[in-house]
Amino acid sequence: MNKRLHSFLKVFLLMVLLHTGLEMSGQKLYWTKNNPSEIESINFDGTAMTFHYTAGGPATFRGLEIDVANQKMYWYDEHQAAFMKANLDGTNAVILIANVDFATGMSIDFINQKLYWSTYTTIDNINYIGIIEKANLDGSGRTVVLSSDGYSNFHNIKVDSTHQKLYWFDQYNFKISRSN
Repeated sequence: MNKRLHSFLKVFLLMVLLHTGLEMSGQKLYWTKNNPSEIESINFDGTAMTFHYTAGGPATFRGLEIDVANQKMYWYDEHQAAFMKANLDGTNAVILIANVDFATGMSIDFINQKLYWSTYTTIDNINYIGIIEKANLDGSGRTVVLSSDGYSNFHNIKVDSTHQKLYWFDQYNFKISRSN
């Protein structure tokens, strides 16, 4: 297999896994699914499949972050155009950040207690400008971190809290980028 195809397949697989809301935390594997929209988990040994949250109405979940230490889970609900937060057992679900159109990725910096997400806006119904935003985990302090100066479409953002780096995939330009 040539190097370019191999690189493409790795990035594609990463995009698929991250877009479905797959998260490994503690001794569990968590995921989102739709129709109905739910958040579920299973132990690594395949036992104890658990339903954590089921949407009470129309919903399309994207992304998932689990905070085992604080017993919280965070996800994006495309139907509500909002980031959601709930206890890990599914109780006390609330809208954390509203008016977030087209979120294409999310990641939490647990050290600094920040939620980062990638999104985009259209220029002319064909081309896009990528945007990365952040907010505190209580929903306050929403700020644009990065806005591309040209055509781009950011996806699959990840924070490396230890090294203070932010990574994302630019689907339009087909490259992985990093920022401090």
